[in-house]
Amino acid sequence: MLVACHEPSSGVLEGGPAPAPRAELGGDCHLESVDMPEGRNYLTMGLAPTLGGEQVMRQFIPIRDYLTSTLGVDVRLEVTADYETLIRKSINSEVDIALLPPYSYVQVTEKKPDIALLASVLYLGRTRYSGFILVRSSDPAVSLKDLKDRRIAFVDEYSTSGYLLPKHALESQGISIESGFSKVTFAGSHAAALDLLAKGDVDAAATSSEMLGLYRRKQLDSAKLQQPGQVRILYKTGQLPYDALCATDAVPESARKKIAGAFLAMHNRNPSAQHALAASVAITGWAPPDDSRYDAIRTVIQSPKPTTESDHVAE
Repeated sequence: MLVACHEPSSGVLEGGPAPAPRAELGGDCHLESVDMPEGRNYLTMGLAPTLGGEQVMRQFIPIRDYLTSTLGVDVRLEVTADYETLIRKSINSEVDIALLPPYSYVQVTEKKPDIALLASVLYLGRTRYSGFILVRSSDPAVSLKDLKDRRIAFVDEYSTSGYLLPKHALESQGISIESGFSKVTFAGSHAAALDLLAKGDVDAAATSSEMLGLYRRKQLDSAKLQQPGQVRILYKTGQLPYDALCATDAVPESARKKIAGAFLAMHNRNPSAQHALAASVAITGWAPPDDSRYDAIRTVIQSPKPTTESDHVAE
């Protein structure tokens, strides 16, 4: 019994995500000249503007510093103007490492199937999150059909919870994105979409459980989102995996294992890596790569208009 208390699985809740494997640190993760993109002594990491560019940059600066120290090379961050730009740069190997939202990852793998999946994000220890369509708390809507001919905000045409899943849900109930609303806005980030809803500029907004949590905890960069009770969930659009960390073919294969090891060792149970996640609003680590996590997104893409309606409960 005493020995069992020291098993590696001790303290892990059954059914939760498997703990990230311990990665080799120090010199074993240091990149040598043969591991670097041709003609360069630094790596670039591309990020989507999910929270808005400035807030994304702030939370990834400590992660960049940790990677620079662990890998022994300069790591430079680039938050792209939109999701499509990150997709293009990943396909064209204009960035070395990319953190791709789920739908963006699937789009990239369709055009570039050999892109290397290194890990997936863990948010608060979870590997999956939910998509929502929100309305203001005072709104009389009780179903998606009550949004017809009104105003809605999406995040980006390549956002999973901010467009793909809500589009799928709306079309399953016969509501066309092109003709079913008086106004459709692509806000550019989840924070901006929530801002539009809180101000009353739109009647509904698509977002994720993670972003709604940040909103309710007042962790989004927006002066308008001050009262957590302002919005409520009208419709749950489904569950999906978190973002995919990838290496493009600009990165030699010899470097990919070292980069993956550096990320997998970056979790809140590793005292030497905790500072890297200190500025993050919710990232607590990285899960080992598993492309099958993203098959649900592929299914939605291939079947954009379901023949039956799912039973979703409004909150």
